[in-house]
Amino acid sequence: MLILLALFVPAVPGGAGDRPENPPVRYGLSLSLANTLGPDTRTGFGLASFLIQVPTAGFWPQPWLDELRLKVELSAGASLWPEQEPMASAAVFLAYPFTGLGWRWATPYAEIGIGGQWAQWHVRGQGSSWNFIPQAGLGLEFPEDAGGRLWFTALRYHHISNAGFHEHNRGADSLLLTAGVYF
Repeated sequence: MLILLALFVPAVPGGAGDRPENPPVRYGLSLSLANTLGPDTRTGFGLASFLIQVPTAGFWPQPWLDELRLKVELSAGASLWPEQEPMASAAVFLAYPFTGLGWRWATPYAEIGIGGQWAQWHVRGQGSSWNFIPQAGLGLEFPEDAGGRLWFTALRYHHISNAGFHEHNRGADSLLLTAGVYF
């Protein structure tokens, strides 16, 4: 309850003029490689993703949330080992960059998201090809290069589960390493 109040109760009046201007909407591409942690550790998969990153400054009543970003990720790929099976997903994330750390070489960020996935690949006991994919991770964004590109990398905990919509719901956990660029 306190978290909801902190997010949605308006900030103290008078500070709105000091709020930063929204950065631009960015579009990007990324490649990801993952390996399952459980129920077995012998399955790996890869994804290619199209990304849209939207700033949310001014949306939240609290100025400290102005740096929060909405990310949309559309992905296609396949399990890579031991068998090759297609998969596709769409996910939405909230990402918060820790700009106050003052690092010159990179900006760390945290992200959390949820999406849906279709996969021909299954773990034993997983009853559905349609699943939810909650994810959370930490990443680094590097300063823009001369061409205005923003490179990044992240490590995510990635869970695949049908959330009980099918009687067999053996989920799969994995670590996913992502690298990409925003234009």
